[in-house]
Amino acid sequence: MSEVERTLDLKRDSDLWFEDGNTVVIAQNVAFRVHRTLLSRHSDTFNDLFTIPQPTTLDSVGDCMDGCPIVRVADSAHDFKRLLHALYDGVNYLKHDESMEFSDLAALARLGNKYQLDNLVSGVCGRLASVFSTKVKNFNPATWGADPPLINVKASDTIEAFNLFRLLGRADMIPVAMYVCCQLPISTLVRGVTRADGTREQLSQGDLEACLVAREALTAGYAWLSLTFLEVSACGTCTIPGRCTLAISDVRQGPASGPDLCQGTDVLSGSLAFLAGSMHRDQLICDDCRDMLMSRHESIRKTLWEQLPTMMNLGNLDVESWPPYD
Repeated sequence: MSEVERTLDLKRDSDLWFEDGNTVVIAQNVAFRVHRTLLSRHSDTFNDLFTIPQPTTLDSVGDCMDGCPIVRVADSAHDFKRLLHALYDGVNYLKHDESMEFSDLAALARLGNKYQLDNLVSGVCGRLASVFSTKVKNFNPATWGADPPLINVKASDTIEAFNLFRLLGRADMIPVAMYVCCQLPISTLVRGVTRADGTREQLSQGDLEACLVAREALTAGYAWLSLTFLEVSACGTCTIPGRCTLAISDVRQGPASGPDLCQGTDVLSGSLAFLAGSMHRDQLICDDCRDMLMSRHESIRKTLWEQLPTMMNLGNLDVESWPPYD
């Protein structure tokens, strides 16, 4: 162990310590031995970094490690390791046909933005868009963690996601991230969450206030959805109008008026459509009335989707063309 390692309590990263590397990059207390030319080729920011004199704290213990010059970065070791893997492993690291951890993708996007790696950021955002989708039929946070197609993401990750989309200027993904933030417990919104690298992630004061106001709008929207959805009788082609009308009325005055539906915030979840399906499976309503309720649910949900950017209370955020419900 070198004097630098002992003095700074450094740990060599076993995966990214190349014996033929010519530069040691230190992130927190982790040292990576890498190839200066490779990093500089990908990013002018890296090239500039390698020419900047390092802090004098290194001078007291030497400015080299294993004969390589030392460069210190302000990034977390967790994030910087993911970035190096992406630069060295390329498309193999992004695993386009396998699920990846949200925390890994967020790290790549943050540092890709910092080091001006535009292609990397674009690729990561394309992956993130598969979850934070602006196509309502692909957007279903209720299924997160069950069988993620491209990303292993939890609802609590959306605070980090929201701040990330703010950083990247992704106005198209911000309303959806805010929507999922609105589903979190208020205590989580206020206290924030801990990222994979140990950093505390919180909404800004302004975004927290916007989120709390948006929750109120969503609660009102859900109550409206619940009440409007079942404000009908049997359809015109109903084969058993007496029974269907009674069943719809009973559900309207019973389950649909309960706190889970009238005080909820997840207006896009499709829970009321599930309720209509259950009524049909239990033979309480006929096929035509089931289809009528499903169509009615889609129509009301479409209205709420189109109002989503406004409901999210994001002020002057420029959402040029919110995608239609299709």
